[in-house]
Order: sequence, then structure tokens, then C-alpha cells
Amino acid sequence: MINRNLAIILLSTFALSACAKSANEPQTPSNNQKSASPELQSKIQKLVEKTKRNMIFVEGGEYLMGDFGRVTSELEKTVPNSAAVKNPKGNTQKIENLPFIPTTKGYNLHKVILDNFSMNAYKTTINDYNLFAQTKGYPLIQTILYKPEILDEIAAGVSWYQGKEYCNWLGEQVGVPMDLPTEAQWEYAARNKGQYILFATNNGKIIQNSNVWSLDKFHQYRQKYVPDTALILPILGKNPPTPLGFYDLITSNYEWMNDWYTEEYMTTPVKNPQGPQSGVEKVLRSSPPMGADNLAMMGGMTVIRTKALPKKNPEDEFSYLETSVRCVANTIKPIK
Repeated sequence: MINRNLAIILLSTFALSACAKSANEPQTPSNNQKSASPELQSKIQKLVEKTKRNMIFVEGGEYLMGDFGRVTSELEKTVPNSAAVKNPKGNTQKIENLPFIPTTKGYNLHKVILDNFSMNAYKTTINDYNLFAQTKGYPLIQTILYKPEILDEIAAGVSWYQGKEYCNWLGEQVGVPMDLPTEAQWEYAARNKGQYILFATNNGKIIQNSNVWSLDKFHQYRQKYVPDTALILPILGKNPPTPLGFYDLITSNYEWMNDWYTEEYMTTPVKNPQGPQSGVEKVLRSSPPMGADNLAMMGGMTVIRTKALPKKNPEDEFSYLETSVRCVANTIKPIK
């Protein structure tokens, strides 16, 4: 058996081997890249079919984005047609006029109006990303320590540039424009179209081993499939989905947003906000793999946001183990 400490380093290194430049940091395709073989074309077609099945149509609307613990009746008057106001029974979180995030910056509550969009029910898996990388002639995420049967249920760890290029490529295969979600789209979907929902689970709450795995369950999975590492793996699809049908919005890796990060939300434009035009870091939502034991205290909330450099920090070789991607289609009709 591989030494445990060595295995952690090996798995981390293998998982990061795909973290090359793309988009503004273009990758160089392999000199051996050729037109897709019939076998590769068949795999791409299967990915297209799976993507079409998994793209969840989200009807647009208005909502109050940000720390809704701060909501007031006056603010609610600005979004009279929001799901939170029109359907209060769908709000799973009691509002007590206290912020959920103990800071005065970064979570300012503001009105947002979104057009319809579709978002993938799942984060991108290692197999899905590697199919894209193989097609483009890019380095693969290495899988030597994984059992083959789990590669379709482990989130791919990628940089922002890799994730954006993957979604753009996937859209070309499906035949619709696809990209990373905006921060406003992600929160709207995680909160069941903008309702007052603090945790993106089937019922808005965290119930250990009922709708979110405990840390012990993560360890049991690791011991069964990847016993030679102590890493907590970003496992997908094992817990019930949200009411809209999304899996693992609450954990199993951060998710890259299209937006550049700014400490305070921009309040204009109100319709389909894209975030700042430039910046240094990109926004991340969701959380790294962790059990229900810790999620309620360590970042599992729908309104929590963080940030990271979009390309690899040369001083941190473990930059992208915990950052993944979930693609969105900016189309006003469901994908068929």
C-alpha cells in the first residue's frame, strides 16, 4: 500500500496536472491532436445527451440578492413579484432582522431581475472534463489513484479559465451558448428562485445523513474507493436535490462564477448583472467537501461568497483541488 502522506501528495499532483492555461491563458494543443475519432465522437454525443437531460430550466424573475437576514418590509416593496414575497410558504428560513453574515461589507441586499436560463443539475465530473481535454489535446486530470467506476461522480478540480473554456466548448457541442453562471444566477437558483432559503438542500435545512452526508460518510466512501489518500473527495449526486432539481449546491467543491470579485455587490444594472468589468479575483460559491457536522458553521449558506485567483498561483500547488464548475445556458427556452 502507498504511504498515506505520499499518496496525498500524489493525488493532489495528479488532480492538478490539468491546471494549464486556457481562455486568456490559452493552452497549447498537443502536436498529436487529430480530428475526433469515431469513438471520441460517440463519447461527445453521449455527453451532449446527458447535458440536455441535466440542464434545468429556471424561469427568471426578481429577487433580493444578498444577506436576506437584513430584509425589511421597505426592501420587499421593491420586489413585489418575487417568489419570497408572493409565496411566503416557500421561505424556509425565519427572518429575525439579524444578518446571517457578521460583517457590514460584501453582502448588501439589493434588487436583481433575471431573464430565464438553464443550469446543470451537477458540477462537471472528472470524466466530462477529461473528454473535453482529450478533444482539445490538453493535459488530462490524472486518475491513477481513483477506481474507474467513480470518475463520473467526482467533481473535476479546475481553474476559472479551464472551467470557462469547458462550458463554452460544451455549448458548442450542444448547440446553445453556454458559460459559467453569474453570481446572481447561481444564488437565484440555489434559493429556489430567490426565496428565503439559507441552505440549498431539499428542505432548506441541514439534516445529517438525511440530506447531507456526515464527515464519516465521506470517509467511508474514500476508504472504499480511494483508500490511499486522506483527502475528502468532492462526491456528487449522493444527497437529495433541491426543489428545482440541483445537486450539491451546498458542498463538494466551490463553484466558479463568471463575475470578477468586488467587496460590495454592484447594485446596477438591476437586470442580468454581470459584476465588475475587470478585477483580480473571481467569485466562488458553494463550499469545499465537508460533512453536515461543519457545513452550518463553515460556509454552506446560499448567500456566502468567497474569491480566488482565476489562474494558478505558482506559490500554491494545491490551488484548484477544491474549485469546480457548473455550466449555465443563457437561453430563454428550455433545452431540448
